[in-house]
Amino acid sequence: MVSAYQNSVSQDQFLDWGLYGFVTKFATDGSLAYSTYLSGSTLNIGSCTGCFPDSEILGVATDASGNAYVTGYTTTMDFPTTTGALTTAYPGYSLSDVGFVSKFDTSGSLVYSTYLAGQTSSFLNAIAVDSTGAAYVTGYDIANDSFPIVTTSICDPSSSACNGAVIAKLDPTGASLTYSTFLGMSNNMAGQAIQVDAGGDAFVVGSDIAFDLANPIEAYAGNGDVVVAGWAERRLRRKNRPDYKCACGCYVAFFPAVWFVKRPQHECAANYRLAQYGLGSAHHLQQNYRH
Repeated sequence: MVSAYQNSVSQDQFLDWGLYGFVTKFATDGSLAYSTYLSGSTLNIGSCTGCFPDSEILGVATDASGNAYVTGYTTTMDFPTTTGALTTAYPGYSLSDVGFVSKFDTSGSLVYSTYLAGQTSSFLNAIAVDSTGAAYVTGYDIANDSFPIVTTSICDPSSSACNGAVIAKLDPTGASLTYSTFLGMSNNMAGQAIQVDAGGDAFVVGSDIAFDLANPIEAYAGNGDVVVAGWAERRLRRKNRPDYKCACGCYVAFFPAVWFVKRPQHECAANYRLAQYGLGSAHHLQQNYRH
């Protein structure tokens, strides 16, 4: 490891080796700028045969300054977290997979690191970052298991069986959530990729076999579909406060390349954007690319 925040990893308390995440940066000439582990080793269980520590990085993004943001999941209760971050204590039950978000500066020093998860099983698959340094993540949470939801307009865990795909935005310090939400209830979708545009709108893609998509422009057609969803950030004119809602969504079945849907100012126009690429409408894609 070079200029490492974490130089080494260790066995768990049962002397088992496991899987350990790492972050590596190369300079423009191919030389190694820094390389570091990002992992824990201690499991939240008293005894276990065949268990092992598991910390995996599933997504990475960079900002204009060269800072690196990573996300993934871990089973360890001593995964590196930083003082003042959103959640510094392992939130899961014994051996639960829990999500995390971490930021490194250009030299490989850890700026912030936080758990972001429920108690049972949470995977964060992808991350994006905007011009302010706010991080956007998407992934999956298994059930109403105390995943930190602060935006309930789509699904309110206090009154509904929310689960499946999640999307969350962390403030630039990693200390608080600007918004976080499930994308529906009782579905099997996992957010698998995310991008954010200059206006702060987030775009998520994933796949699902049964989904109650919010504000759909194309209905679920069965047999497993690709899902494209937009999450709009805008200001209410009178109250001047953020209003976060699912701007649009559609299913694009079995399409070999995934396109992000751009929402114009006053309407969701996925078909307009698809037509720009010469692909026709979302309905056209379903009819022509379904197996």
